[in-house]
Amino acid sequence: MENVRDNVRINPPYRPDLSDLLHRDHYTVEEAAYLLGMAPEVLNQAAHRHELPAIFAAHHVIHLRRDDLVRWLESR
Repeated sequence: MENVRDNVRINPPYRPDLSDLLHRDHYTVEEAAYLLGMAPEVLNQAAHRHELPAIFAAHHVIHLRRDDLVRWLESR
């Protein structure tokens, strides 16, 4: 009998290329959370509460603009 645990894949932590991220004008939630050192859920919740402007698709946050992130951080 095959052990189910042996077939489980664990994704490594998200680690994008920092130099690439610093030159972008928009981010995914995961990218922005990585840059800001916070959980993606914090950004998702702020976007769903309309505190942080975001581009949505089917109730999912797709993109966050850098300018909006900066304004949101300054207002906290």
